[in-house]
Amino acid sequence: MSIRLARDEFTSSDERVVALRRGEIFATHFKQDMSVAAMDEFSAWQRARLGADDKIISFSLVLGAQRLPAEVSEATGRYIKEFAERTRASGTVIAASGFAASAARAMASTFYLVSRLPFPRKVFASVADAEVWLGEFATDRDHLQRAADWLRLIEALGNGADGS
Repeated sequence: MSIRLARDEFTSSDERVVALRRGEIFATHFKQDMSVAAMDEFSAWQRARLGADDKIISFSLVLGAQRLPAEVSEATGRYIKEFAERTRASGTVIAASGFAASAARAMASTFYLVSRLPFPRKVFASVADAEVWLGEFATDRDHLQRAADWLRLIEALGNGADGS
């Protein structure tokens, strides 16, 4: 039996970021209209849950292709840099179809490539593909599966919606 602890779940005050922690896995759904405040709140929540030597696996989901406003992009960059040394691997799912989605995945992949981050990272079209790849880095497959199941549910509920 599993008991869900509130400290392992997060929703930003504007409800633009929701996250779930399962062991080393931080599963996050970034909604279409991201905000700097949401990124800052999420960073603080994640920081408070990490021990001095903890390494995390970041498992993120974005529904739809979106272009981030400059200030949100900067906040995202600060977040990535802050947690870079604490990250074992990062998988980002941009769940959408069509040219815009392919372009968004290509742009994210290019950003990862040129940023020379000290951890493996990859962009995916589906939660299932990201789960398989992140499995190479996870120390607890059960935690990874639970996080993936949670993201799949969000993906299914948001399929065809506006991503919010």
